[in-house]
Amino acid sequence: MKTGSIVFEHTSQKSVSLEGIVQVTLEALKQGDFISALDQFNDEFAFIDHALELEFSAKDRVIEFFAERRRRFPEFERIDNIVMSGGNRIVSEWLLTATNCESFADSWKKVPICVRGASIVRIENGKITQWSDYYDQLQSGRYGLATWLTAWFDA
Repeated sequence: MKTGSIVFEHTSQKSVSLEGIVQVTLEALKQGDFISALDQFNDEFAFIDHALELEFSAKDRVIEFFAERRRRFPEFERIDNIVMSGGNRIVSEWLLTATNCESFADSWKKVPICVRGASIVRIENGKITQWSDYYDQLQSGRYGLATWLTAWFDA
Protein backbone atom coordinates (compact mmCIF):
# COMPACT_ATOMS: atom_id res chain seq x y z
CA MET A 1 0.00 0.00 0.00
CA LYS A 2 1.34 3.41 -0.95
CA THR A 3 1.33 5.91 1.89
CA GLY A 4 0.43 9.56 1.46
CA SER A 5 3.04 12.02 0.38
CA ILE A 6 3.48 15.76 0.17
CA VAL A 7 5.82 17.44 -2.31
CA PHE A 8 6.99 21.04 -2.08
CA GLU A 9 7.71 23.14 -5.15
CA HIS A 10 9.28 26.59 -5.52
CA THR A 11 10.10 27.13 -1.86
CA SER A 12 12.28 30.20 -1.39
CA GLN A 13 14.70 30.84 1.46
CA LYS A 14 13.06 34.26 2.06
CA SER A 15 10.92 33.30 5.06
CA VAL A 16 12.46 30.05 6.18
CA SER A 17 10.99 30.14 9.69
CA LEU A 18 7.36 30.68 8.59
CA GLU A 19 7.67 28.29 5.65
CA GLY A 20 9.54 25.85 7.86
CA ILE A 21 6.66 25.72 10.34
CA VAL A 22 4.19 24.94 7.54
CA GLN A 23 6.53 22.36 5.98
CA VAL A 24 7.14 20.62 9.32
CA THR A 25 3.37 20.48 9.87
CA LEU A 26 2.65 19.05 6.41
CA GLU A 27 5.49 16.52 6.68
CA ALA A 28 4.19 15.33 10.06
CA LEU A 29 0.71 14.95 8.56
CA LYS A 30 2.18 12.94 5.68
CA GLN A 31 3.84 10.59 8.16
CA GLY A 32 0.63 10.24 10.18
CA ASP A 33 2.28 11.96 13.17
CA PHE A 34 -0.70 14.13 14.04
CA ILE A 35 0.59 15.02 17.50
CA SER A 36 3.79 16.53 16.03
CA ALA A 37 1.71 18.35 13.42
CA LEU A 38 -0.52 19.84 16.11
CA ASP A 39 2.54 20.78 18.20
CA GLN A 40 3.06 23.47 15.54
CA PHE A 41 -0.32 25.00 16.48
CA ASN A 42 -0.86 27.55 19.22
CA ASP A 43 -3.01 26.49 22.18
CA GLU A 44 -5.70 28.86 20.89
CA PHE A 45 -6.15 28.31 17.16
CA ALA A 46 -8.68 27.76 14.39
CA PHE A 47 -8.50 25.11 11.67
CA ILE A 48 -11.12 25.96 9.06
CA ASP A 49 -12.24 23.99 6.01
CA HIS A 50 -14.31 26.58 4.15
CA ALA A 51 -15.60 24.19 1.48
CA LEU A 52 -17.08 21.84 4.05
CA GLU A 53 -17.94 24.60 6.50
CA LEU A 54 -16.03 22.91 9.32
CA GLU A 55 -14.10 24.73 12.02
CA PHE A 56 -12.07 23.18 14.81
CA SER A 57 -10.43 24.85 17.79
CA ALA A 58 -9.71 21.74 19.87
CA LYS A 59 -6.56 19.76 19.07
CA ASP A 60 -8.15 16.39 19.79
CA ARG A 61 -10.89 17.04 17.19
CA VAL A 62 -8.32 18.08 14.57
CA ILE A 63 -6.32 14.92 15.28
CA GLU A 64 -9.51 12.85 14.81
CA PHE A 65 -10.21 14.70 11.56
CA PHE A 66 -6.71 14.06 10.18
CA ALA A 67 -6.76 10.41 11.30
CA GLU A 68 -10.13 9.77 9.65
CA ARG A 69 -9.02 11.50 6.44
CA ARG A 70 -5.87 9.37 6.34
CA ARG A 71 -7.84 6.19 7.04
CA ARG A 72 -10.36 6.98 4.32
CA PHE A 73 -7.80 8.10 1.69
CA PRO A 74 -4.47 6.33 2.50
CA GLU A 75 -3.05 6.88 -1.01
CA PHE A 76 -3.30 10.66 -1.02
CA GLU A 77 -0.63 12.95 -2.39
CA ARG A 78 -0.61 16.68 -1.73
CA ILE A 79 1.69 18.94 -3.73
CA ASP A 80 2.15 22.35 -2.12
CA ASN A 81 3.52 25.45 -3.77
CA ILE A 82 4.04 28.33 -1.34
CA VAL A 83 3.14 31.31 -3.49
CA MET A 84 3.33 34.12 -0.98
CA SER A 85 4.87 34.70 2.39
CA GLY A 86 4.77 37.99 4.20
CA GLY A 87 4.15 39.41 7.60
CA ASN A 88 2.71 36.57 9.63
CA ARG A 89 0.93 34.74 6.78
CA ILE A 90 1.74 32.11 4.19
CA VAL A 91 -0.40 31.35 1.16
CA SER A 92 0.06 27.94 -0.41
CA GLU A 93 -1.72 26.58 -3.45
CA TRP A 94 -2.02 22.81 -3.55
CA LEU A 95 -3.16 19.86 -5.57
CA LEU A 96 -4.56 16.86 -3.74
CA THR A 97 -4.86 13.51 -5.49
CA ALA A 98 -6.23 10.35 -3.96
CA THR A 99 -8.35 7.31 -4.69
CA ASN A 100 -11.82 6.65 -3.34
CA CYS A 101 -13.22 3.11 -3.30
CA GLU A 102 -16.93 2.97 -4.06
CA SER A 103 -19.32 0.05 -4.12
CA PHE A 104 -20.59 -0.60 -7.63
CA ALA A 105 -22.64 -3.61 -8.78
CA ASP A 106 -21.45 -6.03 -6.07
CA SER A 107 -17.81 -4.99 -6.44
CA TRP A 108 -15.52 -2.14 -5.54
CA LYS A 109 -14.50 0.50 -8.02
CA LYS A 110 -11.56 2.88 -7.54
CA VAL A 111 -12.46 6.47 -8.38
CA PRO A 112 -9.60 8.97 -8.78
CA ILE A 113 -9.83 12.23 -6.83
CA CYS A 114 -8.12 15.44 -7.93
CA VAL A 115 -8.85 18.67 -6.03
CA ARG A 116 -7.04 22.01 -6.30
CA GLY A 117 -7.11 24.41 -3.39
CA ALA A 118 -5.29 26.97 -1.34
CA SER A 119 -4.34 27.29 2.30
CA ILE A 120 -3.80 30.52 4.18
CA VAL A 121 -1.84 30.04 7.37
CA ARG A 122 -1.36 32.70 10.05
CA ILE A 123 1.61 32.25 12.38
CA GLU A 124 2.21 34.26 15.55
CA ASN A 125 5.13 33.80 17.94
CA GLY A 126 6.27 30.71 16.02
CA LYS A 127 2.94 28.87 16.27
CA ILE A 128 0.05 28.45 13.85
CA THR A 129 -2.97 30.43 15.04
CA GLN A 130 -5.17 29.90 12.00
CA TRP A 131 -5.13 27.44 9.10
CA SER A 132 -7.79 27.97 6.45
CA ASP A 133 -8.32 25.63 3.49
CA TYR A 134 -10.24 26.81 0.44
CA TYR A 135 -11.33 24.60 -2.46
CA ASP A 136 -14.35 23.94 -4.65
CA GLN A 137 -17.20 22.54 -2.56
CA LEU A 138 -19.04 21.13 -5.59
CA GLN A 139 -15.95 19.40 -6.94
CA SER A 140 -15.16 17.83 -3.58
CA GLY A 141 -18.80 16.71 -3.27
CA ARG A 142 -18.47 14.82 -6.54
CA TYR A 143 -15.80 12.67 -4.92
CA GLY A 144 -17.78 11.99 -1.77
CA LEU A 145 -15.51 14.07 0.46
CA ALA A 146 -18.43 16.00 1.90
CA THR A 147 -20.41 12.82 2.56
CA TRP A 148 -17.84 11.03 4.68
CA LEU A 149 -16.75 14.19 6.50
CA THR A 150 -20.28 15.23 7.36
CA ALA A 151 -21.10 11.71 8.56
CA TRP A 152 -17.91 11.62 10.64
CA PHE A 153 -18.41 15.15 12.03
CA ASP A 154 -22.02 14.49 13.02
CA ALA A 155 -21.08 11.25 14.82
